Amino acid sequence: MSVNLWWRFNDGMTGHVWLGEREVHALQQEMMLQGMAEAFPVDKLAPQTGDERRQVAPQEIEAALEVASEEPTQLEDAKLWHDWLAFLDGARHKGGLLVR
Repeated sequence: MSVNLWWRFNDGMTGHVWLGEREVHALQQEMMLQGMAEAFPVDKLAPQTGDERRQVAPQEIEAALEVASEEPTQLEDAKLWHDWLAFLDGARHKGGLLVR
């Protein structure tokens, strides 16, 4: 099962990512270890069935990025972490995230 994420305001060519269950779990764990879950609702990233769309507000992303470290603490895939932080940075400027 995968998770589809889009910047709220995207051009259809950029601002989207599809993550597998393993990647989502690893990112959730790293975000919790770094204290980002205090602001960012990491449970909204969990794969689920159905067509429900969840949203993460730009303010939640902004607050999470303020405490994030550019280097992962436990996640072995540093590139995944760097890409994730860059994606979140784009989302905070493009209206937040839509998750499905």
